[in-house]
Amino acid sequence: MSRVYLTGYCFFVSQDGILGLGPDSMRIGEFLVSLDDIQVAFVLRPSENDLWRLFGDCFIAEDQVASLQMKWENRGKPRENFVIF
Repeated sequence: MSRVYLTGYCFFVSQDGILGLGPDSMRIGEFLVSLDDIQVAFVLRPSENDLWRLFGDCFIAEDQVASLQMKWENRGKPRENFVIF
């Protein structure tokens, strides 16, 4: 049996039921987002002046990345442009 240790990551379950591993600095109320043409999800934290702070990538199943995009579009929400720092 082999063991794998992922330092700096924690297990999470999103409000929509998506399971994954994300940065251990994640907090409740942050956003799990996927960017066009990228098959990786990211954690964003809202900040002042309509800016977003990027806290890192997430390990989620590829089909869940597509599910994230579809859920957003099915809610009638437009795609957004935003500033990340």
